[in-house]
Amino acid sequence: MLDLNGGMGWVIQPGGFLACDESVDIGVKMLGLAQGCCGGEGFFMMEAAGRGRLLACSYGSITRYDLAPGERRKIDNGYCVAWTAGMQWEIGKASKSLLKSFVSGEGLVNKFVGPGTVFVQTRSLANLANALKPYLPSGGGGGGGGGSES
Repeated sequence: MLDLNGGMGWVIQPGGFLACDESVDIGVKMLGLAQGCCGGEGFFMMEAAGRGRLLACSYGSITRYDLAPGERRKIDNGYCVAWTAGMQWEIGKASKSLLKSFVSGEGLVNKFVGPGTVFVQTRSLANLANALKPYLPSGGGGGGGGGSES
């Protein structure tokens, strides 16, 4: 739960918003070209401001990181839930070289610079989907029907 005090707002990843008090203003933040194209979440994010409580949701637990001025943190963009509005952040490579970033499977990350707060989930939707695959029906059955019986 995030308490909004009228001074600081929050940027919320798609899928991270659950509910809020009526006094909280919900808007849309348009991202820049690089963030929108490469971030994997599209060109728009939700932004919350005003006074009241906001509930965020996640896959797994939520961990809070309070970054001091100038402190840097790289976070896989599939794990970010919310962060302080106005905080400096960008989409970047996970490693120094583009090849190493993609070979390692990490690809792109969000790079945050303090001061500010970032909330991170301990699981991602992609990992949940992969974990469920062995338990889902496979094949092209389609539920029967469609053929003629003799």
